[in-house]
Amino acid sequence: MTEKVKKAAQILKIVFRCLLIHKLRSTLSILGVVCGVMAVLSMISIGEGAKQKVIEQLGTKNIYIKTIPLTEDQKLNARERLSKGLTFKDL
Repeated sequence: MTEKVKKAAQILKIVFRCLLIHKLRSTLSILGVVCGVMAVLSMISIGEGAKQKVIEQLGTKNIYIKTIPLTEDQKLNARERLSKGLTFKDL
């Protein structure tokens, strides 16, 4: 177990040394990651806000579903579009 801890400590020393040597590159990398995370969170927030705004405008109590019987033309059109599959007449 102590060997793993020593190895982890050695790796951390190397990491911090590299960060100190390459300050500008490290700073720009960290800045890029932070900006990327902020952009993703902003887009999620905008999407959720827009969704809530649409729900507020429509209202959850204002949606009604009503059945309306089809006219004869609509029934005929629906029958023409609906395929009943192959029959013996098709052979």
